[in-house]
Amino acid sequence: MKAAGKRPDKSSNHDRPRKIARLELLDFPPAESIPEIAGRVIAIELENFMCHGSLKAEFDIENCNCFFIGGANGSGKSAIMAALNIGLGGLSIMSDRGSSLQDYIKHGARLAPRAKISITLSNTGQQHQNEYGEHVIVERTFTPTTSTYKLKSIHGGKETVVSSRKKDIDRLLVRFGIQLRNPIFWMTQDRCRTFLQEMRPDKLYSAFVQATGIDQVRDSYIRLGTSLEEICTLRKHFVDYTMSIKRDYSSMKARYERALLVEKQKKDLSELQWVMCWLPYRDAMKQANKRKLEYEEVVRKLERSGQVHSEKQKEKAALEVKKEVLRKEVTSTVGDLQQCGREEEEKGRALAQRMQELSNAKKCWMNKKRELEDIQSEISAMERLIEDIEKKKMEEQSDTKMHHLRASLAEFDSKITDLLSNEGHLENERAVRKTKLATAEAEASRLKVKLKECVDALTVAREKQDRARAMEQDRMGRFGSSMLRIVRLVEANASLFKRKPIGPIGNYVRVLEERYELAVEVAFSALLRAFVCDNWQDNKTFEKLLRNHNIKPPIRIISKFTNERYKTETHEPAAGLVTVLRQIEVSETNVFNALVDQLRIESILLLDDDNYARHLMSSEPPRNARKAFTVSGAEVIAKSNLRPYAFYVNVRPENGFRILSRSQSFDSSAVAAEIAVAEEALTRARSNFAEARGRYEKAYKEFTTVTARLEKAQQEVENERIQKRRCERELEVAEVNEGVDTRLINIKNCVDEYRAKEVSVKAEMEEKLRRVKICEEKCRTAEEDGKATKMKLDELRMKVSSQESELAEKVVLSERVEVEVARLHQTMLRLETKKKELQAELDVVRVEIEKTREEARECDAFQRPSFLEDPPDVDQLPDAKSVREEHAAIKGRIEAFEKSSQEVVTADVLQATKTQYKQSMSELRMIEDIYQNLNASVTMRRREFAVRRALMGEHLSELFEHLLTCKHFRGHLEVSHSKRTIQIFVEPGGSAGDSFLDDSATEFGDPNGRNNLQDLKGLSGGERTYTVACFIVALWETVETPFRCMDEFDVFLDMNNRKMVLELLVNLATRRFPQRQFLFFTPQGLQDLSARDRVQVFEMRKENA
Repeated sequence: MKAAGKRPDKSSNHDRPRKIARLELLDFPPAESIPEIAGRVIAIELENFMCHGSLKAEFDIENCNCFFIGGANGSGKSAIMAALNIGLGGLSIMSDRGSSLQDYIKHGARLAPRAKISITLSNTGQQHQNEYGEHVIVERTFTPTTSTYKLKSIHGGKETVVSSRKKDIDRLLVRFGIQLRNPIFWMTQDRCRTFLQEMRPDKLYSAFVQATGIDQVRDSYIRLGTSLEEICTLRKHFVDYTMSIKRDYSSMKARYERALLVEKQKKDLSELQWVMCWLPYRDAMKQANKRKLEYEEVVRKLERSGQVHSEKQKEKAALEVKKEVLRKEVTSTVGDLQQCGREEEEKGRALAQRMQELSNAKKCWMNKKRELEDIQSEISAMERLIEDIEKKKMEEQSDTKMHHLRASLAEFDSKITDLLSNEGHLENERAVRKTKLATAEAEASRLKVKLKECVDALTVAREKQDRARAMEQDRMGRFGSSMLRIVRLVEANASLFKRKPIGPIGNYVRVLEERYELAVEVAFSALLRAFVCDNWQDNKTFEKLLRNHNIKPPIRIISKFTNERYKTETHEPAAGLVTVLRQIEVSETNVFNALVDQLRIESILLLDDDNYARHLMSSEPPRNARKAFTVSGAEVIAKSNLRPYAFYVNVRPENGFRILSRSQSFDSSAVAAEIAVAEEALTRARSNFAEARGRYEKAYKEFTTVTARLEKAQQEVENERIQKRRCERELEVAEVNEGVDTRLINIKNCVDEYRAKEVSVKAEMEEKLRRVKICEEKCRTAEEDGKATKMKLDELRMKVSSQESELAEKVVLSERVEVEVARLHQTMLRLETKKKELQAELDVVRVEIEKTREEARECDAFQRPSFLEDPPDVDQLPDAKSVREEHAAIKGRIEAFEKSSQEVVTADVLQATKTQYKQSMSELRMIEDIYQNLNASVTMRRREFAVRRALMGEHLSELFEHLLTCKHFRGHLEVSHSKRTIQIFVEPGGSAGDSFLDDSATEFGDPNGRNNLQDLKGLSGGERTYTVACFIVALWETVETPFRCMDEFDVFLDMNNRKMVLELLVNLATRRFPQRQFLFFTPQGLQDLSARDRVQVFEMRKENA
């Protein structure tokens, strides 16, 4: 049966009915059950697509999984492969036949140009989708300007439209595992040809990464790492935001508590004023009560005057009797006390005696212990001496040797004397060299400092000259030679930014008084050339723009732009102090806000004198004053609980360039002269430093040489002394050996005597130890007796003291009674007179009480204290002086608070801020947990990615080696992920069977030998094509997909190699992957494949063939 040709027949009649052409089957192999998998192509129907006016191809996927579509060139084979990709939603460029969809519409269509592709996919077996029927139809219709989709489901023979959205079709393809953009599964004839011609290592690796998608995974991890860094940055900003909320809450809480305290103090003040209204009444009442009590007391005394005398007489007699009794008791107790004192003295002497006995016993025990240790030490020494004598006894010493030893000793003494003399001379020379070295080092250090000062002076002068030249061109030049370029670049590329960066900051700042210019410039030194950016994206754009023009970016401050300036009143010092904020003018709102954020300029003082600044900031710094700068440029850190006081002198040159100065100017000739002087001074300093350095190195070398000679001499002295001591010991042993037998017997007898004495001393030690324990027990008993006696003595002393006190009281009381009796008459006369006076005073006070009471009732405007009634109990009113002092103190605090400019915080605002802070902290903890978990997950996935990528390379190489055995080829792949290359090494062989496709292996004599392997350059065309086919098949197995396509894969093969490649592909498809679908397109004959199982062959024919 003929299929539609590539070009339309001009003589054909377009009015005749359209017929559907079918592919002609050359052979139908016997049906056989094969594993099922969803997503295989059941049928494809084309209409006006490329050379086909109408075509329908059906694939017997129930019995076959390998499909060959053949036909001569121009028969439309490749159009079917292009229709498969485009019909499922692929891009037009994937088919290498056109750059747009209109290139795929058949020319000369009878109706409006329109093409239609309908593809039927299976939905049974593995990976089937339950929401669709047994078959799924994807239908795509497109014109030169439009493209539409339909997704249909066939269930029980009934066709239903499920969706017309492309994203539903894309989601279905993902579930089936169909990869439209993976070129390794859509091997068009151009790709096959390019692949065969450009089998370079980098191209092979590119095919590998395209097939597996590992580059996409790697890029995803890179983007994920960048996102993690951005998340980390945002997390830090959120931490700063949370801390700022915390600070605001703390400040608001303090203001709220102060406001509550002021309200309470106002209430206390009103209550104090109410109390003060009643104080005169209270004082009058007290005066009246006092007078009344005095009057009543006088009356009572007068009434009792007659009775007092007799009562006092009786009392006097009773007191005399009590005094006599107490005197007797005191006498008795004093006797007991004296007796107890004597007992205490006796027991104290006994205790001292016991302690002395104990001390003597311990001393005796310690003496015996030391004696025992001495005896044991003597025994050990004698035993060692016996051993030495017995050893030396075996050696015979002749008179000649002793004479030789004495001569050697004399020679050693002479050498040592000479060496010591030489050592003394060397030490004196070393001292002289050391003094010279120290002098040279000090001179070099001084000249090095001078050299640095000259370099700094030259740098300042040149900077001054550069700034002066730049300022001659533009005022912006005072910020540096590149600042004008930066500003112009920002202006020219303003459209790249969401909000154009603002800067430099110093360009928007003006100092009001000239004398503070240096202080303000030192305070702003880090930010004068900085720019302010609205967001992070603008910051990155700004940095990239400058780097593209080879300009080093200045400091950037990222701060959200706003039209309102920050309120700084609550953080400023008192109004009379000069601050940076009060001494500058900032013309730009966002620059102002950036300075407040970064430097807190509202809390920086400006002072005229360094000494005054030291005194002020070190002792009692003003409130809200964090630091200060003086007119000389010195910086002073205020003393606080969190940081110590510090003073830093200005090190900038007085004649240096000042950015903020309005009056500073430079004479170019003077600046040039200054540079010349600085260069001349620098040259001299370098020359002097080089000479001093040379002198220092020479002195150091001489000192090192003398030191080495001295150490060598000291070592020689020590060596001679060692030889002398060795000789002395040999001579001593030789002399000792004379009469050694007699001495050895005496020493052994001494050892025996010492051992006997050792046993005796140990027995005495045990006796002394027992004596010590007995003395310790006696001491404890004596101490307890002494404590008991002392307690009894203390009790008696307390008793005597009590009795004597009571007796003294009785004596005093008796004398007092006698005095009172004598004065009684005079007292009565005096009381009578006083009675009349008190009566008159009492009448006057009562009038005053009524007057003050009426005045107190007029103070109802003040609040009455809750603990007082109206009128109050005068006994509960406080002292007048304390009330007035407290009133003045509270009034002063209230006035001070009302004069302050702090905003009053309400309870609702405070609670809202607290809630916001808690919520922010909770979110911060949650963000921290998420970030940590995400970071750990990304790290784990990156490690896993590296492992899996290596395994995929090893799996590809293993499968490639396995496939080569079909033709008895031997080879391997070298996959380098670092170099991004795949090297193919192959050794051709003879033909072989296909048992490897049944999971069996072919054995070689040397399976690991790779000495004879060669790369692709040494292979013939057929061998090269076969090797490439093995590589493509290996790539196919690394990724799962329902079907694969390959077009004109055999055009470069001779008949021999083509047959081998066909056998490889057919056996691979039908035996190793029976559940997958393979579509092969070829212009050559396929008659040899018509009898193969699970293979279906189609032949395309030209229209006019």
